[in-house]
Amino acid sequence: MFLYESKGEGNFLLERRVNMFDSVLLKLIKTDKNKGLLHLIDQYTPLVYTIVKSKISSVCTEEDIEETVSDVFNAFYNQAESVDLSRGSIAAYLAVIAKRKAVDVYRKASKNKEVRLLNDENEAIELPDTFNLEDEVQKKELRKILLSVINSLGEPDS
Repeated sequence: MFLYESKGEGNFLLERRVNMFDSVLLKLIKTDKNKGLLHLIDQYTPLVYTIVKSKISSVCTEEDIEETVSDVFNAFYNQAESVDLSRGSIAAYLAVIAKRKAVDVYRKASKNKEVRLLNDENEAIELPDTFNLEDEVQKKELRKILLSVINSLGEPDS
């Protein structure tokens, strides 16, 4: 369903249309769970994805983002019976759930001591648990010193 936005007094009509859409969608979720969930996902994936991605893209992969989006819809689905549209719209409920789930995922990913780097295509590069940045820097400096000493020796005698 597409909602038309208008200015002035029309905002009341928009609000009523949104509330009617939310009511119909919530009833559909309660009566035909699969069909209702499909409509919910179709309507609100862009909103949920944007919220989740903005919170966790710096520490998670695209797969983690997609999994978190799925978790948001699953959480809403599981609490659909307790949703009270007089307290807020479905979009508001989903936004709150998305933010909370994303913050939880961010905290878990941040606690992980594994370093995440991104390559040129913004894909995560996994480093082994044994990776030690200090050791790698020292090895690189030692290589530079050794190469400069070798180069200072000149050409080998025949």
